[in-house]
Amino acid sequence: MPDVTCTFCSEPTDARLAYRLISGWERKAHGSSRRGGSDVVLRKAHDEFACPVCIVRAKSGLNVNQEALL
Repeated sequence: MPDVTCTFCSEPTDARLAYRLISGWERKAHGSSRRGGSDVVLRKAHDEFACPVCIVRAKSGLNVNQEALL
């Protein structure tokens, strides 16, 4: 599979490892076994990708364009 470009850093990344932007309809689960999870149905995939490094940074609340801490 060819490389894709990360939306955040604009670097090429392996499509097999990249995250793909999706949208869908979410319903929060209320069962005790689900522990506050959710179901997403009618998913729609978009042609927008992100590399794993940028996703980890974004999940951690960091600026994905930040090179290093000084």
